[in-house]
Amino acid sequence: MVQMNDVKMVYGNTEAAALNGISFTINEGEFVFLVGPSGSGKTTIIKLITGELSPTSGQITVNGFDMQGIKRRKLPKLRRTLGVIFQDFRHPHQVFDIIFFYLLDILYFLLCLFLTSAHQYLLQVQNPHIPIVSC
Repeated sequence: MVQMNDVKMVYGNTEAAALNGISFTINEGEFVFLVGPSGSGKTTIIKLITGELSPTSGQITVNGFDMQGIKRRKLPKLRRTLGVIFQDFRHPHQVFDIIFFYLLDILYFLLCLFLTSAHQYLLQVQNPHIPIVSC
């Protein structure tokens, strides 16, 4: 779960806020698209959620981690609980294609593993002195 409550983010010594008064909740298992024009704060929100930045003010909790008090050494553990797809993959069909081809690779690997095992089994039946090599 991701919760932002009245978050403000100001970069450097400027008075202009990248984010001001942002509040939202993303529940466990939700798939969320963060879209908006250039400069609207999308990247800032992602950097706050992943711990790359700390907010100027407000409260952020990500999967039980308080982002204001999180230690640098805990960031890898936090990041393993998140999935972020960056703007190069902004269209749903592209995400589907990536997942589809990943699953296709897994199926191909399993098929090769099965055929290799079957072939080695047949070799051993014909000649029991040939050792079976497992993948």
